[in-house]
Amino acid sequence: MAAEDVASAVRRRHRRPASDGIIEVAGPQQFHLDELLRSTLRERHDPPRGHHRPHRPTSAPNCANAPLSPAASARLAETSFGHWLHQSTMGDS
Repeated sequence: MAAEDVASAVRRRHRRPASDGIIEVAGPQQFHLDELLRSTLRERHDPPRGHHRPHRPTSAPNCANAPLSPAASARLAETSFGHWLHQSTMGDS
């Protein structure tokens, strides 16, 4: 998540506290973990090492098979992963 989005969530925390004391903040999109890694490597012009295993349905919980998604009560940030990634890699040039 973008630091600006986290800071904004912390500021809002004081105005509108969560009923259970926990505030979940998430980005506006859902991804599979391998998608995030491939996107990051591609943006940084760093070829992946190893091999790709396609998603396979399974009965066991596995983070590679399930999208990363927040709880329904999460506060969604505004910055997309693509925008954050592009901004973060511009400083690496």
